[in-house]
Amino acid sequence: MHMPNGIGYDIIKIERELFNTSNKNYRLASNRLDDIVNAVSKNIKSRDEPRKVLRTISDTLIELGYRYAADDSCNFQNSLIRKGLVCRDYLGVFLTLGENLGLPLYAAHVPHHIFVKWEDGNNKLNWETTTPLKIDGKQTIDSEVCDHIYIDRFKILPVSIEKGVYLKSLTINEFMAMPWNEWGLRFSNIGNYKKTIKCYDKASELNPKLPDVYTNKGFQLSTRKKVDHEMLLELYEKTLELDFLIVPALYNKARALSRLGRIQEAKVTVEKALSAIETRTLYYQGFGKKLEYMKKHFEEEHLGTKY
Repeated sequence: MHMPNGIGYDIIKIERELFNTSNKNYRLASNRLDDIVNAVSKNIKSRDEPRKVLRTISDTLIELGYRYAADDSCNFQNSLIRKGLVCRDYLGVFLTLGENLGLPLYAAHVPHHIFVKWEDGNNKLNWETTTPLKIDGKQTIDSEVCDHIYIDRFKILPVSIEKGVYLKSLTINEFMAMPWNEWGLRFSNIGNYKKTIKCYDKASELNPKLPDVYTNKGFQLSTRKKVDHEMLLELYEKTLELDFLIVPALYNKARALSRLGRIQEAKVTVEKALSAIETRTLYYQGFGKKLEYMKKHFEEEHLGTKY
């Protein structure tokens, strides 16, 4: 009998190694994946067309008790155990199914979100698992979503699509950059600087076009006693070359410029950040007050260099 394998198993194995999780939880999470693969393989028919296959996977997950559950712990193992998945967890499951069942499933990335893509040469479609998007005036999950809806909802720039940052089908390695980036966040939250940086470096190695990883690394480096602000600027610029509407990169770039005494450039960057918030209001409202505070101090040059 074929034993299931694939990216989902790789993720929980790496998590066990990085965070010293118990063998009991590792086995339980692995068994959860086994159950999913076995159940879906029984429910899918070889002649099913792509939309029916994707619908069957979504329905099977619901039948097995899996639901969307907002969670920022970046812990796939725990998500499987408690059967509460966020978008990155669903992708781990769908990609594992694709590898085991011979399905042309991929991950595709947009700002702050990831979704399933079916691409087999003849058919190409997006499948949304977690984020309610309006289609014909209705909120929908577990349904096909066209590119233009993602572009409108997430305010995706044409240049970012042209550069292959968003909406493209990711390779397994490119997808794996996302959990490595998130593991960096986990280590950052517990104060492990060295492992945080190693995770971010691994993520950027796997997918150099993952914008957030450079901003995350820059922020982590900024917490050190001795800070190379020129290096931070280079990291934030890497993010902005991929997507110039990422407000955390603009905010931190303005801070780095101010520390270098480049106040006029910092002011311009703050204005760009405030404009970006107006475009991506859904995600960056929390930065509005910070930027207004920064702008106020930059108007008084002697305070600006101390920001």
